[in-house]
Amino acid sequence: MHESSAQSASSEPAPSLIKKLARDPRLPAIAAIALWLACVTLFSGTHCLFDEDQHQEVVIEIARRGFFFPDDLPMIPGWHALCSLLVPWFGTGLLPMRVVSALSGIIAVFALDDAGRSLHLNTTHRALLMFQPLLFPFFGLAYTDALALAYLGLAIAMNLRGRHWLSALALGGGVLVRQTTLVWLIVLLARTLWTESITPSRRLVLRSDAPKKCAPYLVVLAGFGAFALLHGRLTAGRAPENQPGFNAAQIWVFGLFVLAFWAPIWL
Repeated sequence: MHESSAQSASSEPAPSLIKKLARDPRLPAIAAIALWLACVTLFSGTHCLFDEDQHQEVVIEIARRGFFFPDDLPMIPGWHALCSLLVPWFGTGLLPMRVVSALSGIIAVFALDDAGRSLHLNTTHRALLMFQPLLFPFFGLAYTDALALAYLGLAIAMNLRGRHWLSALALGGGVLVRQTTLVWLIVLLARTLWTESITPSRRLVLRSDAPKKCAPYLVVLAGFGAFALLHGRLTAGRAPENQPGFNAAQIWVFGLFVLAFWAPIWL
């Protein structure tokens, strides 16, 4: 009896590659990022796409004269400073900068997968989180968004693990790339401040250890506040078009994206 069951078990076909990939969506996500980078490199070569040239010029200038705040750049040039470190070894071409974005996307994939596992999301929902970056073409280009998402993914993953200083550190890095990371800092701060009660009403209550856990996020928030006061504005550049403002079109498009792409989560 035992021998026949062992023979039947051994005769079962091994899981196919597709099934393995379906159980771990990180692999197809990473492959898609690599494929997108290869396609961009193959079809565009050394030519700039969209406004890559603006970011490339800032990287070259920082490599030449050191860190500074370009007048025509709204974000703090953290991504540009990172890419400038590669200039002495790899030159001023676009490929090293695009590789930085691709590697940042891969880091984001692992971070978002870890966050999804902490939230006990199934494979489909984790795949939705990880493939989100691939909807934005510039994540294989010389843009800042992939690195900002990597920092954000790490911040969320560390927050869910209860490692708040590491989460705040990642958020601080994200702010140095995109100031809009502050929105997520407030979200994670609220999540850390409040918890769901175990009473039947399941209402939100203030955590007893809230001051200790929220301190790292308040440090980052205070740091950016000090930067804004000393710098005289929220944006890095002084150009009038870089001043912060309300953009109804972006809010509308982002809202449609969240509703449509994350529909399986809401439903």
